[in-house]
Amino acid sequence: MKAELETDGVEVQFVILHGSSASTSTSQDKMIEQVSFPVFQDDIYIFRSDLALSAHFPHGGSVSTNLSTDEGWGNVLDAITTALEESEALETD
Repeated sequence: MKAELETDGVEVQFVILHGSSASTSTSQDKMIEQVSFPVFQDDIYIFRSDLALSAHFPHGGSVSTNLSTDEGWGNVLDAITTALEESEALETD
């Protein structure tokens, strides 16, 4: 997703928030090997450029955030896009 956004000229920063299902050092190591950004705990928080919270997806909440599915990928990407639009609106005010 980071590469997709950067290809569109959007600068983003990601971290992983892992849950109890990723509480062993083996599962954490697997995540760390696959990404080039920090790994922490389980919810997803999306912030605007002014560091205001734009979206929060609690782990196991009603909105799918499983990035292995089209629905989850789309939900997270849409929330990031909304945060970017909110940030751009702040810059023009």
